[in-house]
Amino acid sequence: VIQVGNPFLEKLLLEACLELLSSESVVAMQDLGAAGLTSSTVECASRGGVGAEIDVALVPRREEGMTAYEVMLSESQERMLVVVRPEGVDQVNDVVRKWSLHSSVIGRITEDGLVRIKDGDAITAEVPARFFTDECPTYIRDSSESPAVRQMREMPLEQLPVLSIDDAPNALLKILSSHNVCSRRPVFERYDHTILTNTVVAPGKADAAVLRIKGTSLGISTAIDCNSRYCFLDPYLGAMHAVAEATRNVSCVGAAPLAITNCLNFGNPEKPSGYFQLEKAVSGIGTACEALGVPVVSGNVSLYNETGDSPVMPTPTIGVVGLLEDVERRATMAYGPGMTVMLLGDSSPTLGGSEFLKVFHGLTAGTPPPLDIAAEFRVQTLVRQLIASNVTSCAHDVSIGGIAVALAEMALTSRVGASVELPDAADRHKRVDVQWFGEAGSLVLIAVDSDQVQVTEKNAAAAGVSCQVLGDTGGDLLTIRGASPLSVKALSQAFESGLR
Repeated sequence: VIQVGNPFLEKLLLEACLELLSSESVVAMQDLGAAGLTSSTVECASRGGVGAEIDVALVPRREEGMTAYEVMLSESQERMLVVVRPEGVDQVNDVVRKWSLHSSVIGRITEDGLVRIKDGDAITAEVPARFFTDECPTYIRDSSESPAVRQMREMPLEQLPVLSIDDAPNALLKILSSHNVCSRRPVFERYDHTILTNTVVAPGKADAAVLRIKGTSLGISTAIDCNSRYCFLDPYLGAMHAVAEATRNVSCVGAAPLAITNCLNFGNPEKPSGYFQLEKAVSGIGTACEALGVPVVSGNVSLYNETGDSPVMPTPTIGVVGLLEDVERRATMAYGPGMTVMLLGDSSPTLGGSEFLKVFHGLTAGTPPPLDIAAEFRVQTLVRQLIASNVTSCAHDVSIGGIAVALAEMALTSRVGASVELPDAADRHKRVDVQWFGEAGSLVLIAVDSDQVQVTEKNAAAAGVSCQVLGDTGGDLLTIRGASPLSVKALSQAFESGLR
């Protein structure tokens, strides 16, 4: 077993690991993440059905006086545990030195199934590897939903004051400037997002990041997402939405979602309400991932996040990585003049858990939008097909803030206006706030050239996805029929002001 690491040269470490993996000398490799050497050693041994013996006295360290306990649990980054065939140790050391890194032999693989930790001649721990993995203790806690949360979810939102159509444009500007919607420019302008010139879609231009893989036609896309209010009101449904939207964001740039990671942020799971949230959210992630065919490949957990007796909002943040077979066939939120705006999907919007409800009524209440995960799969598949076949290069999902916010984001990104009519605009019995700002899953806006409208409709019909024309692009005003127009400049000013 060889431990490789250099905290300042992560790129060199990755290059060295890639070269080592092409060698027949390397049997296994595991990065040192949570719990450091402990988790990596145990996981490698357990998966191989073997044991491992580590001598912490041989582990390089920068701090003196560390106990075996501290060495095994140290979480310093940029370290890898590599299992090497005995005859290949010299070759591995040569490769590591070539990349200006350091390696040390710190132990060996055994056949007894035990993880044995030594400090020189002294044995400090000796435990079967399976006790840490397949046979580790499992805690099933009492689980029950908070009555207060249930009461908030069941609040009848139809009793709220109705937003007038005359007030809707100003409401849109206010939501665009809210912290959950506004531009993240003050964040991303403070770091280098070009990433060795591999970034091909700048931050803020699309639903997900897109990077090229130099020397190939491939691209990768990443996105993170989670709506804590949805998860607070219904942790199972909210977690499903987090998976659905993160994968949808990747699909909206043309990438096929490959895998997810997660960061599960919750309060105290020893409390019945805290365990309920954690249990339901994990179940929701599993359900959505199975339906969408996207595995969970990593993640971490942050529990006991409370101030006094007040826990944080349950926040199972989802990160997704996707693959573009041709990085040149990608989409952003931007359209040009003279294009047709179309809506894919037919989910019904709701104010439950919405940004509008929070901004204008100070409420986190109601039932979050329902999610038809099969419909979600069809919509994502369709939008990727349309992008790959060059039918569209403009796609944006409808999420927080509803369709009015999504249209505004497309207009201000494009610096081109549009004239549109919202779905169900002729329904006089439908509330304006629901039409403009109601939130839903499985909805994607696209813009296509006029000669691609029928092609889009044909593809949508074949995919079993509803498709409707909303209007056309052009000018410098966003006009949602029935209301006063807003200039693209005004939209941009509101959007950019939130974090300034």
